[in-house]
Amino acid sequence: MVIFESLLAKIIEKNGISTIKTIQREGIEEDITMGGLIKLCREHDVIDKDDLFLIDVLLCNKNGLNLRNITSHRLVSDSDRSSNVYMFCGYLLIRLLIKYGNKIIE
Repeated sequence: MVIFESLLAKIIEKNGISTIKTIQREGIEEDITMGGLIKLCREHDVIDKDDLFLIDVLLCNKNGLNLRNITSHRLVSDSDRSSNVYMFCGYLLIRLLIKYGNKIIE
């Protein structure tokens, strides 16, 4: 699921928008996480709203499937990874690469 986060960050950066946030009082820089990246995409109209909806519902929305959290905390079994939901994530990744890949390569 990290690939989706990296893809979004790269698309945002190629549009001239920073994906780094600074904690002022400590001077620490951090990467913006998935929820923040989705928010940036919506604010700057970087990615189609339907694609963002799918990414949000599948990967990081607590009211959706939240697969990013489930896989990050190893709460998924090997048999779950061959389910239709994960197959759809693979399809979505290919779709995003075809649709937005040129924004990464430029």
